[in-house]
Amino acid sequence: MHVICPPGSRALRLAEAASEWLHRLARVDLWGYSPAEPLDYRAIRRGEYRGIRPAVGYPSLPDQRLMHTLMRLLRPEQAGVSATVNGTLSPSASVAGFCLASPRARYFMVNPSVSSEF
Repeated sequence: MHVICPPGSRALRLAEAASEWLHRLARVDLWGYSPAEPLDYRAIRRGEYRGIRPAVGYPSLPDQRLMHTLMRLLRPEQAGVSATVNGTLSPSASVAGFCLASPRARYFMVNPSVSSEF
């Protein structure tokens, strides 16, 4: 069966795939802390690699205001990316996050109903 994806959806999938590819490049080549990492697609999809790649706006970093700090550090306007007042990236097929290499790093969820966590 052939599924037709709208152009915006394709762009977002490509951005997410590029982010995953860059994270793997950092793990295996650039930082080299995981040079013998297996290339098995299923293992990578299950996150069976060292480190994490949390992104602002997802369950482990739900406070979109963090995007403004990240924008000051990365200066993505040089690549045509900006953030709205509430921290949403524009164009919408843009991604930003953190790569953490610690073998102890794990994804977690922050309870958004507890304001003291922000």
